[in-house]
Amino acid sequence: MKRFLFASIITAALFCVGVVSAHSQANPDTASRPTLPDVSLERLGGGSWKLSEHKSSIVLLNFWATWCEPCRTEIPYLQKIADKHAKAGLVVFGINLDDGETAVVDKFIEEYKMQFPVLIPPADSPFRQLSELPTTLLIDREGRLVKRYTGAVPEAELEKDVAEIVREPKKD
Repeated sequence: MKRFLFASIITAALFCVGVVSAHSQANPDTASRPTLPDVSLERLGGGSWKLSEHKSSIVLLNFWATWCEPCRTEIPYLQKIADKHAKAGLVVFGINLDDGETAVVDKFIEEYKMQFPVLIPPADSPFRQLSELPTTLLIDREGRLVKRYTGAVPEAELEKDVAEIVREPKKD
């Protein structure tokens, strides 16, 4: 029940901040960025993950599925951006929304050489209600939503937005 409540809260927050629409400008006014609620998910292969454990990191959350063609386009450059900005504090997590066996997901991860962790929401998670894939969230070091991308974001745009957040001063 607690997991469902957290997932419901973050989903509601994401839809409430839908004004940060696809391919809009990143929100440079850090004070007006909405803070995302904490959420916990299971890692593919075991273990758990919490958004709050990544404060002080820049987080990219990418919702995807193996059957989603635009997701297949994005995965290679998400990995490239993850590698390029890792030392600056960027972490990328894929949230897989496939139903069924994880063997298909494992094969996809191997085929696309994904090195970033993949998270799996429970079957009753509101995340599974996302109808537009891929959806990607760029979250600053304070756990605030900078930008939401709906649909495949062009690599150059994502690179530009991540580079801007990387340049923001770290808070002590």
